[in-house]
Amino acid sequence: MLSIVGIGGAGSQIVEGFYKKDIFKSVLSKFSLKGEADVKAVAVDTCESIAELGAIPTENRVLIGSSRAKGHGAGGDVEMGRKIIEEESTLAMNVIRRVNIEKPDAFLLIAGLGGGTGTGGVAYLAKRIKKTYNVPIILVLVLPSKSEGTLYVKNAYANLDDIIASGDGAILFDNDVLMTRGEDMVTAHKILDREIFKILTVMEPQEILRVNKGKVSTMGFLRIRAEHTAIKDLVDRIVRNHLYFNMEGVSIEKPYLFIYGNTQYVYGQSFAREWAKKRFGQEIELVFKDDPNSKYLNIILDIVGLKDIGKEIEHEDEGGKRSEIEELLGDIDSIL
Repeated sequence: MLSIVGIGGAGSQIVEGFYKKDIFKSVLSKFSLKGEADVKAVAVDTCESIAELGAIPTENRVLIGSSRAKGHGAGGDVEMGRKIIEEESTLAMNVIRRVNIEKPDAFLLIAGLGGGTGTGGVAYLAKRIKKTYNVPIILVLVLPSKSEGTLYVKNAYANLDDIIASGDGAILFDNDVLMTRGEDMVTAHKILDREIFKILTVMEPQEILRVNKGKVSTMGFLRIRAEHTAIKDLVDRIVRNHLYFNMEGVSIEKPYLFIYGNTQYVYGQSFAREWAKKRFGQEIELVFKDDPNSKYLNIILDIVGLKDIGKEIEHEDEGGKRSEIEELLGDIDSIL
């Protein structure tokens, strides 16, 4: 059994999506590491809008920090988010324990970084869960776009190392990749939510743990009709259009390509390995999960061992370009 915990607004929205899109049932059996068709999910937030997430059972939603955040969330105040989680983690843990009466095989913690609750709370809650259950914890973290403002970007990258260290592996996605492709914020969030859903419904949880445990990773997903296709072309398509992480300046340990479906339609293994070695600097590992009756090929590119993440962010000028919101606030301040 896998247990999912969404922390903060973004993490809670992703948990809501599992229920709302009615794919929760489809992950029941896939995330049952011991053959039990059972998945549990809890959403934890400091904003009263969590009450609007009607697809999540009421008893699985946890509002914390009412005295500090007044139901409005922690905004970009990471320290406030951290204090709220530290002070009220018992409330969250009581719900997590009630939902997970039986010990799960693993936890998946989902959070958007940049805001106060997700950034400030995910590491502390991960440590509490680890201490209580002593099972693997994989973090799914969504990095903010630069258009969200300097504060959110710096919050995310300043705390990223500590957050990653709190889990047993981390899978990163980056909103900024979608924004630079011309997507608006709402659409970018929807796309990433959808990609996370697809990856979790296709990739076997045993493989997620085997490949990503102890690593920092990113993933891309592609689904096509089953037809004769070169493996190299599949990887290239994912890298170009379906990989939501900025790989510039980032070194990696190893790429994996998981192909689910009627695998007789794919070819060119040797060529793909040579091409990937030139492209990534490391040889790719191909994993085939054959289903002769499938009309589709579901492909996941899992790039593990990411290093030097956000290096360019750390060296940006403090007086760099501000977001439109920050510009507006600055204009208002000057008028006042």
